[in-house]
Amino acid sequence: MRLLRIAFVVAASALLACSLLVDTSGLSEPPRDVDGGSDVRVAVDAPADVDRNDAEAGASCVPTSIVVAPLTADLGTLVGKGYQVGSYPKVESFFGSPAAVLYPFVDVTPKDAGPDAEPIVAPELLDSHSGLWLPTPVDLRAFDVDVDVHVRCTSASSCADGVILAWLDTIEVAKLANTTNGHPGGLPDEVGGGLVILDDYRNEPTETADPEVPAIHVARLDATKALGYYPWNVASRPTTFLGAWHRIGVRVRGAAVTVLYDGATWLTSTSAAVTRGLFGITGGAGGESNAAAVRNLEARFYDCVP
Repeated sequence: MRLLRIAFVVAASALLACSLLVDTSGLSEPPRDVDGGSDVRVAVDAPADVDRNDAEAGASCVPTSIVVAPLTADLGTLVGKGYQVGSYPKVESFFGSPAAVLYPFVDVTPKDAGPDAEPIVAPELLDSHSGLWLPTPVDLRAFDVDVDVHVRCTSASSCADGVILAWLDTIEVAKLANTTNGHPGGLPDEVGGGLVILDDYRNEPTETADPEVPAIHVARLDATKALGYYPWNVASRPTTFLGAWHRIGVRVRGAAVTVLYDGATWLTSTSAAVTRGLFGITGGAGGESNAAAVRNLEARFYDCVP
């Protein structure tokens, strides 16, 4: 009996060892990184590769376009749209860091602090707009966008008009060639859509009836009304974003909008539900101006709602 028991144990041990030799290499493969380098861009408006994390989760709604643009060496796949801003937007140093500069900082401080010092004449870029846009329409039923934004007043007496993240209900890229300035920031007239605005100038009730600033707003464009001359803000929260880099996130699911500020959920609201259209980051100046720059843009656009 003792010999039979020993033989049984040996056979069972061999069977167990065999079962442990099943190939599990496929289960331990790390997720494939969409960003394959420091400046890799997946073509806009083309089917994009999907992270293995999404595939393993069995996600049925995957991005149709993915954009990864550090904006520290060039503009990547984005195109600049400007009016009366010279060579801007362009990549250059912005307070010690390379970034896509929409508006440069104009130093008006006298170089000579003596009693005979003469102030520097500020070549401010007034009555203008400057922005970065995806070159072709993208799906906008849902999207996730994250970008670093830096907005700074050019002087104590010049602080306007902030930066706008815009999704527009039009596929006509030609509409971006316009002369709108100030708070409309290069947005085309008679086009619907949604906005997230980093606003540091309070417009009059006859314009957009802004609450106290600086603040982050969620806004809705009305294609039936004159651009910039109706209350477009649907939600707002005071935010001291001026003078430093901040990470701004926008999550859109149909008409629902969530704004993230440095990783924290900051504002939730609703705006315009857009199926397909144009996406960009833009800003404008009227009688006053800002310095503004962006970097490290990451975006995913969907033709369904995840």
